[in-house]
Amino acid sequence: KTNNPARTADAGHQSEEFLRAVREAKEDVESSLKGIMWTGRDNLGAEPRSGEYRTKYMEGSGARERTVTLNFRREEGGGYFLFGTADGRGGKSKIEEGISSHTGYAWWREVYQSGRKAGCQVLSVGKFDFETGNFSGERKTMLGNGGQYLSFEAVECT
Repeated sequence: KTNNPARTADAGHQSEEFLRAVREAKEDVESSLKGIMWTGRDNLGAEPRSGEYRTKYMEGSGARERTVTLNFRREEGGGYFLFGTADGRGGKSKIEEGISSHTGYAWWREVYQSGRKAGCQVLSVGKFDFETGNFSGERKTMLGNGGQYLSFEAVECT
């Protein structure tokens, strides 16, 4: 543990920046939901796929892989509530909150529950292609690092 004031201030700034990114992601997806009325299943197009996804992304100088279990629950007034878990080399995490629009725009925030990254939060933002079960977007940690997902593909979904 260090009492370095510069490091503490930097951590506070990164935390504020992360919370701002979460707010902006939330607002962007929620604004895409405004005015949407569910008229029945006929006009919805493809539905999201709950289940297992395999992801690959860059972290530091190397590519990392994780398995993510995502669940979509339809929300009244449009969109889907996202929840689930993820597991990879850095540890296990739980999706604490997240939303996807009916057109696939989504965000979620996960918190590592175990492993070397325990307590770290990650924000994912992007768009699902419900037809193929793929997601394209980026991830950002509360420490300020992150980047684009190299792949995010449905493996075993319903």
